[in-house]
Amino acid sequence: MALLYVAIAFVIGLVVAATAGSALFGCGWPAWLALVPAALLPAAPLLNRLERRPAPAVWPASAGFVAPRRWPSFALAGACVLALAAGWLHMAATPLTPCWSSADVAWYNVPAATAYDADAPWVTVTGFVDTYVAQFDGRSRITVRAATLDAGAGEQPALGRVTLLANPDARLQYGAPLRLRGVLSTPPDFRDFSYRESLARHGVHSQMSLVQVEILDGPLQGNPFLRSLYRVRARGEQLINRALAEPYASLANGMLLGIESNIPDAVRAQFNDTSASHVIVISGSNIALITGVLLAASAWLLGKRRAWLAALAGIAFYTLLVGAEPTVLRAALMGVLVVIAAAMGRQSTALVSLAAAVLVMAAISPHVLWDVGFQMSAAATAGLVLVAPRFSRAFAAALAHVCPAQRPVHSAAGGAPAV
Repeated sequence: MALLYVAIAFVIGLVVAATAGSALFGCGWPAWLALVPAALLPAAPLLNRLERRPAPAVWPASAGFVAPRRWPSFALAGACVLALAAGWLHMAATPLTPCWSSADVAWYNVPAATAYDADAPWVTVTGFVDTYVAQFDGRSRITVRAATLDAGAGEQPALGRVTLLANPDARLQYGAPLRLRGVLSTPPDFRDFSYRESLARHGVHSQMSLVQVEILDGPLQGNPFLRSLYRVRARGEQLINRALAEPYASLANGMLLGIESNIPDAVRAQFNDTSASHVIVISGSNIALITGVLLAASAWLLGKRRAWLAALAGIAFYTLLVGAEPTVLRAALMGVLVVIAAAMGRQSTALVSLAAAVLVMAAISPHVLWDVGFQMSAAATAGLVLVAPRFSRAFAAALAHVCPAQRPVHSAAGGAPAV
């Protein structure tokens, strides 16, 4: 359970540092500072040498019993302090909105309210499509990773990602080279939702309005493995669209492939009204089903000793295929731990596995803690582990009180019991 306490301390450090805000951290502290307390974590058990173990007071020493510990050990307390410091420094090094320079695309953003003004400056950005192309209200939602930018003073190298809506085109796919011309602006903040922060958590700090999209000639760019993976995803989406009518096709794409952009608003509202929207989101049930099928199939084909390798490969493939959203990644990490524990002949603990998954995800991207989908997924999993068993026992006890089990009544002649 030490991992659970370390993960909680790390998350607390992240939250406290985020609460302090940019006024304290400015443009961000050096990233290597967080590695110092993290590197000291393996040495935390040495602190137990400073602790004097209490003499046995209740249990007989002759039997080898030692009085139970009432307070955390020095090692656990030291590890939690180091984890808290690591979380603090990690968040301080990764502000949600860093300071921009003229080499960043976001440097040229105008406020969202002025993006459509007549005097808003136009810029030209070249780059390639950096995500899976999804449809949104009859248009294509794409994210472009910038390579160069021209704001009127000549073309220069640029860093950053830009999101925009474009007209549907079969050539729009991951890796397609593009030239964009339009107005760069900061994503807006709505009354009950910050679109700016939502995009920033995915590394996108700019959107383009009044955009003109030109698909350039040339080879596809980006990661070759992701290109192949997204082709498989697009092929699966086409097969589902041909096999099913709407809105069933959109629902199937959301449940199986994580493509939720085409689900009609009326259907989505019905799921929300019935508190069943979690059915659409890919999460633990999908990963559990895939893990079980792969373990059974690979055990038959490869043997039990190698089955876990095929299960891990299948989990990784499916996670990347559906987009590796925080909810999917959380479930995938927990599934990986379950498979590894089974391969080692150990029993996994759901709460510790959840803590490990949260720790890994927060270490990679600390701002994932503020993703609503991730919060709901983690909270639901914790509820299933901590709260659901108590409700089940209470419900079973109440049911037994209301409907007591019928006991068999034996006849006087000693025949068969009558129920």
